[in-house]
Amino acid sequence: METKKYDYIDALRGVAVLAVLLVHCALFGTNTPNHPLFAAVVQQGARGVQLFYVLSALTLYLSMGSRARQEQHPTLNFFLRRFFRIAPLFYCAILYYLWQDGWGPRAWLGDAPAVTLPQVLSTMSFSNGWNPRWINSIVPGGWSIAVEMSFYLILPLVFLWVNSLQRAVWLVALTTLGAVAFVLWFGRHPLIPEASLWADFLFLAFPTQLPIFAMGIVLFFLLRTPQADPLSSAPSRAWLLLLTVGLLVARLLFGDLVPNYLCFGVVFVLLTYALSLYPIRLLVNPLTIYAGKISYSMYLTHFAVLHLMTHLHLTDFIMQPGLSPGLLNYALRYLTLLGLDLLVATTTYHLIEKPGMALGKRLIASLEKPQPTSLVTAAG
Repeated sequence: METKKYDYIDALRGVAVLAVLLVHCALFGTNTPNHPLFAAVVQQGARGVQLFYVLSALTLYLSMGSRARQEQHPTLNFFLRRFFRIAPLFYCAILYYLWQDGWGPRAWLGDAPAVTLPQVLSTMSFSNGWNPRWINSIVPGGWSIAVEMSFYLILPLVFLWVNSLQRAVWLVALTTLGAVAFVLWFGRHPLIPEASLWADFLFLAFPTQLPIFAMGIVLFFLLRTPQADPLSSAPSRAWLLLLTVGLLVARLLFGDLVPNYLCFGVVFVLLTYALSLYPIRLLVNPLTIYAGKISYSMYLTHFAVLHLMTHLHLTDFIMQPGLSPGLLNYALRYLTLLGLDLLVATTTYHLIEKPGMALGKRLIASLEKPQPTSLVTAAG
C-alpha cells in the first residue's frame, strides 16, 4: 500500500487507540468526574476496538488481492505474516502481565482460583477467546487479539467467496443474524454460573464481533473504483444504504434492542470512507498517524503504564472535589498516560514488533525463493 495515500488509515488506528485509552484511564485514580455525560462519552471509548476491526478487515483485503497474484504460497504467507505481526509482542505481554499481576485469582477468572498452565498455553495459541474465564484474564485487553486471530483463521476462505459489494453486504446481514442468534441462545443457556462474566463473554466473543469485520470488507468494496469493481452495482449500493438507514432507525426506535456497537461499526465505515475522500486534519495529523503506526504496542502496554503511574502517584494531580477539578485531573492523567505510553510503545515497536515482522518477512522470502532447476542432458 502507498504510505501517503493511506495515511488516513494509520490516523484512524491512532484515533482508535486514543479512544481505548480514554475508557481505561478513567478506571485508575480516585478523582474522576461523576457526571453521566462524561461517563457516557468515556465509556464509548471502548468502541475503539471495533474501529480497529473495521480497519483490519479493510487493510487485509487491500493487501491480499495483490499478494495472491504475486506469491507462490499466498495463504501460508498470510498466516506467517499475521503470526509474526501479532505473536512476538503478545508473548512478551503474557510474560510481563504474569509478572505484574501474578498467577492468583482475578475478576475475569470468575470462581477459578488461579491462572493455570493450560490457560497460558491457550492464550499463546490465541484459542483463549473461546473460553469465558480465559478470554481476558492474563493480558488486559487481550480478548480483542484472540478475536482478531479467529478472524484471520477464516479470512482466506472469506476472501475467496466475498468478492463483490453485494456479497459483502450479504456477509454483514448473515453475520449480524448469526451474532443475534448466538447471544440469544447462549444468553438463555449459560455454560458457567457467573452471570455477569458470561454476559461480558457473549459480547466479546468472536461470533458477536464478526459483523464488524464484515463491515470492514464492505468498506473495501466501497473504496474500490467502479471500473475496478463492475460487480459493485447501483442496486448493491442502494441495498447497503437501506441496510444502514434501517439499522440506525432501529437503534432510534428500539434502543437497547439494537446493540450500539453495530451502529458504531456503520459510523466507522462512513467515517473511514469520508476521510478517504478528504483527510480532515483534525483527525489525520502527525500525532494520530504516528499513534496509529505504533497502536498495537500502545494497546498492549497502556495497562502497564497505568500500573506504573499508580505506583508513582501520577494518577491524581488535583484532589479538589467538583466537576471542573475532576475534569482537569482526568485530563492531566490522560495526557500523562498518553505521553508515557507513546514513549514505551515506541520502544517496544522498535525492539520487538519490527524485528518480529522482519523475521516473518525473511521466512516468507526463503519460502518464495525460486527452487534451482536441475538440467538433465539427454545422452546419445
